[in-house]
Amino acid sequence: MKRKLLSERPCAHCGKSFKPREDSVKKGHGKFCSMPCFGLNKRITPNVSKEELVRLYEAERIPIQAIAKKLGYGWKPIYRKMKEFGINTKFGVWRRTTTYETCWRSEETRERTFRHILNAEAKYGRRLIKGEIVHHIDGNRQNNKKENLSILTRTNHAKHHNQLDKIAYRLIEKGMVIYTDENGYTISTKLEEVLDAK
Repeated sequence: MKRKLLSERPCAHCGKSFKPREDSVKKGHGKFCSMPCFGLNKRITPNVSKEELVRLYEAERIPIQAIAKKLGYGWKPIYRKMKEFGINTKFGVWRRTTTYETCWRSEETRERTFRHILNAEAKYGRRLIKGEIVHHIDGNRQNNKKENLSILTRTNHAKHHNQLDKIAYRLIEKGMVIYTDENGYTISTKLEEVLDAK
């Protein structure tokens, strides 16, 4: 079956005119006239400053994959550029917005785990079994005190987070939490007074 071609457009790498296939454009491709141009574009040196990369990666905590997409490059050129600038890429291409504290479960076997898992297991006097996870009661992933940890099944964990959502929406409904486009969610003065009351 003959593929339908669209009208001519310039190649995003070399500028040569070509007719992309309709099915390629629908998939978000069809920007390059050939595979060599596609490959060379991936290896192109990104025109981006160190300050911009530091702002996106360290201040805004955006992963390298997302930075590359935002700037219109492949992730490898962005990664190489960050290395060239001496930016610490310890979080890698993908990264968590909040990291858990790691520790040794056993220095003899060199087995590592997360601090919250170790503390929860000490609290309950047993190891986690398959399908269980540790829940941070106050929502702070850095608070690994035993009283802030609970071992739950994945189903119950999702259920508990849904309960929190319902409580939050109830507070919004009662005017205790206010939402604005500029600031997002903030506590109302009415709730501030209740929280500050002794």
